Amino acid sequence: MAVFDTLYRDVGEYFGREPDALLTRFEREIGAGARAPRAGSRVLDIGAGQGRHALYLARRGHPVDCIETSAVAVEQLRERASRENLPVRAFPVDFETYAPDVEHYPAILLFGLIQELPRDSIGRLMERIDAWTHAGSLVLATAFTTGDPGYPEVSRTWREIGRYSFVNDAGFVRTFLEKNELRGLFDGWESLHYWEGLGPEHSHGGDAPHRHGRVEAAFRKEAGPLASSER
Repeated sequence: MAVFDTLYRDVGEYFGREPDALLTRFEREIGAGARAPRAGSRVLDIGAGQGRHALYLARRGHPVDCIETSAVAVEQLRERASRENLPVRAFPVDFETYAPDVEHYPAILLFGLIQELPRDSIGRLMERIDAWTHAGSLVLATAFTTGDPGYPEVSRTWREIGRYSFVNDAGFVRTFLEKNELRGLFDGWESLHYWEGLGPEHSHGGDAPHRHGRVEAAFRKEAGPLASSER
């Protein structure tokens, strides 16, 4: 989206430099499944942005494939990875058109992506995750919830396009998950961590500090398909 290109061009680290605490907590679990060794396990970062999570993992020895629709972010990420000679590949595509050249990923990152997708796209994302993982794969995910302080304003002023899902005039989508909804999307997976509440205070590019209603989770894949997002 062109708006994100502008944001990323104007602010070098729009979402900050440090990785999400969920990633630092569970980094040691990447590749710990029965089918893959931990060291050097390739990770897929969907909606990688400017690369704060991908670069963190690459510095710790994990090759990372990044999907990101902002051409500006992809260019920035590639430059940073090249400067440090890090094993990062960045692809300027969305998850619906991405065609991986590996059979499966031992880990997939979904930081801040789900809230930017309409309901039908979330369902297709779950299908891709099921296809791109195997038993033992790890998924780390965060999303906004209906407990978000901004939810009442968004629901009142943005156009509704689905259940707790809205779009504004600039084309931004905000989808808020209900309590335990993320757990339901990963029905059949082992839940290593699941938390819902108010996330930490933060800001973007010098805007006012704020907090989001947030769900964060770590799931380990077991046998069986993913549940549908439209259950």
